[in-house]
Formats: sequence, structure tokens, C-alpha cells
Amino acid sequence: TDLQALTRVQTYKGLAFIFVTAALLYVLLRRELTLRERADSDRARVRRRLIEVLESITDGFISLDRAWRFTYVNQRAANMLRRPARRLLGKVLGDQFPEVVDHPFYHVYEKAMTQHVPQTIEAYYPPWDRWFENRVYPTPEGIAIFFRDVTERTLTEQRLRETEERFRATFEQAAVGIAHVALDGRWLRVNHKLCDIVGYSSDELRERTFQDITHPDDL
Repeated sequence: TDLQALTRVQTYKGLAFIFVTAALLYVLLRRELTLRERADSDRARVRRRLIEVLESITDGFISLDRAWRFTYVNQRAANMLRRPARRLLGKVLGDQFPEVVDHPFYHVYEKAMTQHVPQTIEAYYPPWDRWFENRVYPTPEGIAIFFRDVTERTLTEQRLRETEERFRATFEQAAVGIAHVALDGRWLRVNHKLCDIVGYSSDELRERTFQDITHPDDL
């Protein structure tokens, strides 16, 4: 009958609509899954590359979450911290290194964590009798810390300062006049004894040259 024919047509149309809709949903779903797979692949590739970089740098690198748990430790950091990375991951900084909690390093870490501002510190770490430089950066998860042993550099700078201080004391306390003079005759540095000898203050000498206060026959 006409009614049955009409019913069949409507049924076919309904089935066709469901089929087309299902096919469209499948295509959209497949496209979404493909995009997610690509995004996951891209993230994994970026993560691998980041790990390669962190493992290749000469600085120690660690990251801590807001509960002060280690979330990453590169090999250089593991060597300097004298612990395998696997033994530190997931552990709390203060539990593994109790002595650091009262150290200036920790106060800087807290500042970076709470104020979200990068920090830098160089300080002596008594438990290991070493000097370390720390550069601390806030992250969405907590903080990232790059650190290096600067003991040799620091000791060299201290020795240079001590040598300079000894030289300055010897220079100023010498019983003879001593001066540093530039090639053009400008006075660069004079001690008190020289000022007494020539009768000029150090400021007055800096306004003159060696030639200005020396008899022409002596030049």
C-alpha cells in the first residue's frame, strides 16, 4: 500500500541519516584521535630532546614540585649530590638533605617558589666543604635549579684578593716612594711616602704628569 511504501521510504531515509551521521562522527573522531596521537608524539619528542639537553649540560640540574619532592635529577646533579637519581626521585629535599633546610640555599629556593621570581646565590656548603653557585627558576610545578661547583674559582678569587691586599699594604707602608706611572707620564698610583717626598697630595699628582714635576735636565 501507499502507506507501507511511505513508511519504508521514511525508514530508509532514517537509516541513511544514521549511517551518514555515524560515518561523519567516525571521521571526526578518527581525526581527533590522530591529532591527539600527533600531539602526544610531539610532546614525547620534545620531552626526549629536553632530557638529552639536560643530560648533556655541565651544570647539575634538579626540579622540585611544590611539596619539595624531586621530580627530575640529571646525571651531573646525581654525581654532585652523591646519590643515584633513582634514589632521589619522589623523595623530599629536606628528608634527603636535612642540613640544607637551615642553609641560605633553601631560603632562596623558598623565595623563588613563593614569589615566582628567579634567584641566584653563591655560597659555601659546610657539609661538603665546597662552594656552589645556584640559579633557581620558578616553574608551574615548583622550581628548577641549575647548580655548579665553583670552589676552585672562588678560592682563586680569594687568593687574588689576599695578594692584592698584601700588595696594597706593602705599597702604602713602604719606607720609600713608590708610584705607578703611565707611558704618557700620568700618575696612576702613588704611595704616601712619595707624596711626602715631592710635596704633592695624591689628588694633586693625578692632575699633573711626571714631566710636570721633574726638572727638564732629569728627563
